[in-house]
Amino acid sequence: MQFKRLLLFTMAACFTFTGCNEVKNIDSNESIDSSSQTEIAEQLDTTLPEVEDALTAQVNIEKLELDFDSIGITDVGFSTGMSEFFRTDNGYGIFILPSGPCEIIFAECSEEFQFKSSNQLTIPAPQDDYYYTGGIYVYSDNKLYSFVTMEWHNGMKPYAYSDNQENFDWDAYYADPDTRYMLCTHSMDGTLIDAVVMNGLRDSEYYDEYNNIISVDQFYIDNGEAYLTLDSGSILRLNKEDGSISEIYSVDENIAQYGDCQLQLYKDRDGKTLLYSSIPVNDTLDADFVVTVNEFDLQTRELGENLFNPQSEAFDFGYNHMLFLEGCGDIRFAILNSDNITAVKYDGSEEVILDWTKSNLEVSSVQLLDEGTMLYSDWGEYGIEMNLLKRKRQS
Repeated sequence: MQFKRLLLFTMAACFTFTGCNEVKNIDSNESIDSSSQTEIAEQLDTTLPEVEDALTAQVNIEKLELDFDSIGITDVGFSTGMSEFFRTDNGYGIFILPSGPCEIIFAECSEEFQFKSSNQLTIPAPQDDYYYTGGIYVYSDNKLYSFVTMEWHNGMKPYAYSDNQENFDWDAYYADPDTRYMLCTHSMDGTLIDAVVMNGLRDSEYYDEYNNIISVDQFYIDNGEAYLTLDSGSILRLNKEDGSISEIYSVDENIAQYGDCQLQLYKDRDGKTLLYSSIPVNDTLDADFVVTVNEFDLQTRELGENLFNPQSEAFDFGYNHMLFLEGCGDIRFAILNSDNITAVKYDGSEEVILDWTKSNLEVSSVQLLDEGTMLYSDWGEYGIEMNLLKRKRQS
């Protein structure tokens, strides 16, 4: 598996409503006209306490119709392993995969998630019989960035490029492969501005010769500088001037040997970089993980204030494994696990903003849009579906 998996439990979302206030007795066989329904709704609203409840059972779900079909989109692509919209100057943007095998499109929507535009990214041309086979993509400061994989297979074209797909020789294709990585910068219309081969990765200790890849957790851009976090527990800075790499952070080498580390970088509203880390304590399949969030200086490479450290609890890999969520408003960041989503605010307080059991939603990836709204992704009949969860008053 070329890039780190997304923590995504994919089941259909369901929704139930339970009345707490009896407003009007209605016979089960009695029809209700629209004016009566409005009257009942108004009575419910006026009899409710003026208390904002946590986003638990009190959520409305709204399916987003993003009109991707209008540009031939058959599936949604995920930039960093997350079903993530990026805030842009025009609203939101997302990387999506059209029907073509080696294409990537950046589509933009308004703040109301109405489709606005789309542009196909120019991928690097084949060089020295190395062909583009995929990548990770991010938006930052009105530019698009990609960390792409270029593969060599005995001079053969990949299946997607082959003129002889019916009789493609897979044995020869995988007989002696090699991989090259490139850091690319694109303008917002998809034009390839530059593409730099990262020579420092090919012969580095981070390169897994057995799998012929490096295992990337996150591709991150800060002030135009590119970083990779790896599941070996390292953070690398990529130099697009000469293709070199430098390690700016690493977990204890005795822990790194286990792999399966999860590192995520995020810049909060004050411009401070936060580092989320989930580190295994042994190499067993049911290993416990130590989870922390710290301020982190990308330039001095030093850890700062600890912001979250639930070491009193054991989080086994899988069911109780946690996921770091970027914050919004007064929420600095949030932590998702199989029980709930806990928001950590700028004043240091914590609040459960979604209880999976009470909400009757399946555990899945979310993105905080404001303190009362989340973007919830799940599998639907035709692939990934995006839904808005909006807080409502208890009823």
